[in-house]
Amino acid sequence: ENGILRKMRVLFIGNSLTYYAPGDGKEVLSDLPGLLMEMAPGSRCGRVSHHGTSLEEHRHSARVEQELRPGLWDYVVLQENTERALSHEAGTRGDVRWFDGRIKAAGARTAIFSTWAPRDRPEAGAKLTGLYGGLAGELGALLVPVGEAWRRAAAARPGLALYLEDGFHPAPLGSYLSACV
Repeated sequence: ENGILRKMRVLFIGNSLTYYAPGDGKEVLSDLPGLLMEMAPGSRCGRVSHHGTSLEEHRHSARVEQELRPGLWDYVVLQENTERALSHEAGTRGDVRWFDGRIKAAGARTAIFSTWAPRDRPEAGAKLTGLYGGLAGELGALLVPVGEAWRRAAAARPGLALYLEDGFHPAPLGSYLSACV
């Protein structure tokens, strides 16, 4: 234990915002679970992430079923597809509630990863923050306010390269900030 972060077991269920390897996958541009393990030596992180996948799609995944067995994880971080959260709030709420029940049954705690707004739609940030904050409060889950951290960092230092060129995925600095949160 390094005195700052305790050893923990964390599973990430999400998409390319937590793990991004474009093309053939040889170059990993974002590895949030890997960064977290570097920051908290002795911790174990797993991930179930596929590019563009929503929590609704993960509900039907055999891999998710396998990972949500009792005793494997301390925390399960849910990261929804941003476009789905913005366009289908009711579906996102239902999926997070479903996962929360499964996570609690497995003896872990739910953590909700509040994503950032796409670079060209900063106004979407408030909707995402409200959605995820409301769910965390309703369920007694941890809120991981990554989107708010990105907003504050960009306001304080407008030139920070948080996004990749696509204006959506995290650049290495954005992944680092996400891991810090």
